[in-house]
Amino acid sequence: MNQRYLRAFTRLMDLEGGGVMHKVTGDPGGRTVWGIAENRHPRMFQGAPPDLPAAVRFYWEEFWVPLDLEQVRHDEVAFQLFEFAANAGPTASILAMQRSANEVNDIKMFGNVRSLETDGMMGPLTLNAVNAISTQYSQALVRFANRQQLLYYERLPEALRRRFLLGWTKRT
Repeated sequence: MNQRYLRAFTRLMDLEGGGVMHKVTGDPGGRTVWGIAENRHPRMFQGAPPDLPAAVRFYWEEFWVPLDLEQVRHDEVAFQLFEFAANAGPTASILAMQRSANEVNDIKMFGNVRSLETDGMMGPLTLNAVNAISTQYSQALVRFANRQQLLYYERLPEALRRRFLLGWTKRT
């Protein structure tokens, strides 16, 4: 773990409610602390709810490392991937970024970036495309990814959308 990750983690905790245990009516995740939902990650609640060091390790192992975010050069692009993955899972986050990279690339026609297969995998082609595009157009890439994130939320079941869409929209 490094300072870049810890800054992203701290920023994410501002969105996730930090270390306050809570249960939101209608949230299928159940009790949640540090943004970690008991029903989705029961091993994190064995014995006791996770503390801050456990949460730091959890996000590093579950999201930062699998998304290969150390290789994403632009901090805002890395955070976009990290934040959405924490909310919807790594595959959804990578798919959103791949679609966004393709959209920006279609507009700007980067000579060294070919259209990505939207497979939800953070492989070398996705990393290269994201890094190449973000050198000049990181803000556009993040905004396109935010739009993909909203589209993802809008496709969720109506009961979830009705309860959480406003909060999810504030995240993007």
